[in-house]
Amino acid sequence: ALERLDDTIAHDLAELALATGKQLAGDALDEHPDHILQIVRELLHTEPPLVGKQRLWLNPTDHTLVEKHLGSELEAAQWVLQPDDQLSRGGCRVTSAQGELDATFESRWQSVQTQLRKRHSAPSAG
Repeated sequence: ALERLDDTIAHDLAELALATGKQLAGDALDEHPDHILQIVRELLHTEPPLVGKQRLWLNPTDHTLVEKHLGSELEAAQWVLQPDDQLSRGGCRVTSAQGELDATFESRWQSVQTQLRKRHSAPSAG
């Protein structure tokens, strides 16, 4: 019974940590909207690169920022910028005939949640 209570408390703490983390991530994006520039740079230099015409989809506010700071670099790589009001700030995705790279805030957050839940559900060595 105590072990089950420990598991419940650990689960609840993990969920609280995730909720708090998501709020803090949102606050960080509000304070540092230029974080999207680093994400785009990483996608631009992904190996192996996507083949074919590439479109970078961004929230319209991020689109303006990226165009201002990375427009010439993206143009040199023949990437086309596309605003997408369905995307949250702080994330983007790249599409080409070959496939898609998903760096949306939601997909990155889902990855964090999955990793945390895997750790929580993994049997502890001890």
